[in-house]
Amino acid sequence: MKKLLNILLLSTLLLSSLHAKPEDELKQVYIEKLSYFITWPQKQKKFSICVYNDKNFALKTKKRYETKKLNKLDVEVTNILIGEENIEQYNCNLLYLRNTDE
Repeated sequence: MKKLLNILLLSTLLLSSLHAKPEDELKQVYIEKLSYFITWPQKQKKFSICVYNDKNFALKTKKRYETKKLNKLDVEVTNILIGEENIEQYNCNLLYLRNTDE
């Protein structure tokens, strides 16, 4: 019995070390991969990702792209607040909308 418990404990530890990437990181990777399938205007100076209603995700995404580029461009991440008007001013290349059912 003790041997079985040790095996279960070891397998649990191994499985927990193989955990999936956090959800936010997977979303960031999805945004990045999606950006490669779109033809963007050639005269851009930066790649703009706008995040609507998710300040934490905007901060994490901004940190991720401090040293990375998308489509050979520096990345600017902007958090857009609920009810904010004139979001066109940000010239977003990609707009991330958070699920509001949470």
